[in-house]
Amino acid sequence: MEVTYVGKKPYTIDTIIAFSILVLFLIGEITILSIWVVPAFIEGSISLDMFRRVFMQGITFVIGTFIALLIARYVDYRIFRRKEVIYSLLIISVLSLLTVLAIKYASGKPVNRWLLGSSLQPSEFAKIIIVLFASNYIARKKGLYKNSHIFWSAFVVMFHVVLIYAQPDKGMAIFILFVSAILFFMGGIAKKVYIPILIAFGLLGFYILSGGGYVEERINVWLDPAKDPEGKGYQIIRSLIYFQKGGLLGQGIGKGVHKQSYLPELDSDYIFAVIGTEWGFLGTLFVLALYLLIILRLFFITAKLKDIFPKLIVLGLTLNFALSVIVNIAMTLNILPPKGIALPLLSYGPSNLLATLISFGIIGSVYIRHRDELR
Repeated sequence: MEVTYVGKKPYTIDTIIAFSILVLFLIGEITILSIWVVPAFIEGSISLDMFRRVFMQGITFVIGTFIALLIARYVDYRIFRRKEVIYSLLIISVLSLLTVLAIKYASGKPVNRWLLGSSLQPSEFAKIIIVLFASNYIARKKGLYKNSHIFWSAFVVMFHVVLIYAQPDKGMAIFILFVSAILFFMGGIAKKVYIPILIAFGLLGFYILSGGGYVEERINVWLDPAKDPEGKGYQIIRSLIYFQKGGLLGQGIGKGVHKQSYLPELDSDYIFAVIGTEWGFLGTLFVLALYLLIILRLFFITAKLKDIFPKLIVLGLTLNFALSVIVNIAMTLNILPPKGIALPLLSYGPSNLLATLISFGIIGSVYIRHRDELR
């Protein structure tokens, strides 16, 4: 069923999601502040440089929120149904990923995932573009029932995955494969076509995960961190200790980080562990409740939408958000092997924060134009 949008609707946002986003961001800012500023203040070695990440995250949030509100209000999401728009975005995505690889090989770096120094990570925005492309293609073709349709859409996804794998960012590559497979299934696809695609995606995913090297080491350490407590298992063990030391109410802002042994990537991959030691079990429950509130609300919006195009957009962006939360938290609790996926709205990282807010802006565009449907 195609929903026709006529005239202007009042500009509204989902207050539940907006409030939860703001509170999670503030918790993240407080935690980043406690990691970089509070211990230095206690030691009497305070400097302006200590505030750099706090300022950068704050500025990114303000800019990202402004962009998200502009998208929600003035960009009709149906613009992403136009072929010239979606393929322009794909070209930009591919060129940015190729530039990342060119910089990597030109500089001789073993790893490079960024442009403009370490400020811009194109793969974070590629996640959004792949969702928009899949939604566009499925809606225009009214399902993926022809071999030519599914092969082209699968090729676009797998080409992005290969470029991201080459950075290397194996976790992000698997992430995009998984979300794309779900969108293909939900969009309508014949079993005789879907099963070969699943096999192709599965084989590519298996190749990525079984490539030996650090992936194999991470899995072995995940199964038994005590095998290498001062090396590969150090982060996992420290993360679990942080949660243990936090107790019910936590050790207080700045105190947990200051007292415990150092844990690498505190303000990014392992920020939830910091919340565990400083805010305690109740604090982590509060954070989880906010995430659950957002995710359930997004799934509610998805279920209410009747047109397949906005439904797939919201579903894909919701999966991007929800899986990032699940994977990051599961990693810090050693439920999953360690993988550098940021915790949305909490972890330090301008690219991830900006991409997350843009995603909510696109969802907001859908919400405004289907507000009556979502009551």
